[in-house]
Amino acid sequence: MRSCARHGGLPRRNPAARARAVGFLIIQALVSAAIAWWVFMQTFAVAGCGDSCRYDVVYGATQIQLWVSVGAFIVATLTVVALSLRGKESWWAPAAGAIIVVVTGIFSTIAISGATAA
Repeated sequence: MRSCARHGGLPRRNPAARARAVGFLIIQALVSAAIAWWVFMQTFAVAGCGDSCRYDVVYGATQIQLWVSVGAFIVATLTVVALSLRGKESWWAPAAGAIIVVVTGIFSTIAISGATAA
């Protein structure tokens, strides 16, 4: 990255790259909320399984999904800030976080479905 003498040798910051990264952060937050809602709604399947449910698996899958969503967003936000301060591209961090959240949501849904099968 080129440095600019006017700004004390700091790298130039690209406003378009920063806007792209913030846009991806917003998309990641929306994807995380949607997947968290989906996984939460899957827990209502316990109403029909009675004593054959594995409640510990349902609880664990729900909690894992929640913490992965929150953790991925925090890590992506910190990565965007750190890389933006250095003048580097950072859009990939929230994109990767959204992918991680979706994959975790798929596995959580499979685990809840298996735990509530009658």
